[in-house]
Amino acid sequence: MNNTNQEFKFFWVVALRSEANALIKKFNLKSFSNHCNFPIYINRKNGHALVISGVGSIKSAVATMYLNKTFNPGQFVAWINIGIAGHSQGPVGTLFQVIKVVNNDNGKSFFPGLRFSKLAKAAELYTVSSPENEFTLPVLYDMEAAGFCEIAPSLSCNELTFVLKIVSDTSEQSQSLITKKMIADLFDKNSAMIDNLLQAVVKIVDRERARLGDPIEMDGIMCSLHFTETNRLRFRKIYKKWWCLFPNKSLADRAQKASSAHDLMQSMELDIASEAQSWKLK
Repeated sequence: MNNTNQEFKFFWVVALRSEANALIKKFNLKSFSNHCNFPIYINRKNGHALVISGVGSIKSAVATMYLNKTFNPGQFVAWINIGIAGHSQGPVGTLFQVIKVVNNDNGKSFFPGLRFSKLAKAAELYTVSSPENEFTLPVLYDMEAAGFCEIAPSLSCNELTFVLKIVSDTSEQSQSLITKKMIADLFDKNSAMIDNLLQAVVKIVDRERARLGDPIEMDGIMCSLHFTETNRLRFRKIYKKWWCLFPNKSLADRAQKASSAHDLMQSMELDIASEAQSWKLK
């Protein structure tokens, strides 16, 4: 079964069920797959899909790949890792956009996402293999982000890969105080900020879809004329070049009058060549 669906805009990867529950409620997600290792929840109408990875960098990486394989969303979705994290200073409840992730085990660094400096505070994060208690550095600490960042940018692009963390514990407030209710409260407290960030993210998603996606007119033309599979691939390449040069023109009338797909592509190539000859090179 091909689950490809261009309606999805946000792919969430979270470690804990309690983190997922907050998003399931917020976005009205429904169970899609109750796979014991990586449960998936979706809402096609508002464009959200979520997978629960469990704790650990490797699990986060595998869950990211699993969610991608399940829906094959292509290049036009935002990948978001969100969850709680420790911080040396806090304060507890602060939501940070992580602009640098360091794998504490091997020193590898990642720089996810475009920076939303007006919407959220920026922070560096260290992904560790066991819970951090000492907070020796003035950074965030989690156990998943590095694994997520290892995979997600290759599935979409780095500009559409985001890591968001809410401070849950500090050197003065122990992890032992974290409860399911506390996590729910932390997400609820930051609900408006999450909405604001998503509004900024979706603009990038839509821009990338328009820039890299197939123009709607192209599909109609391929239905109106007979294209071999080879010519379909060739037409897509030619059309994108033609559309970049003539974004305000339509091919619909010309396609209706064309005697064949070959003739249409030949006329488009002549347009492209003619336009190129008019360029003034210094």
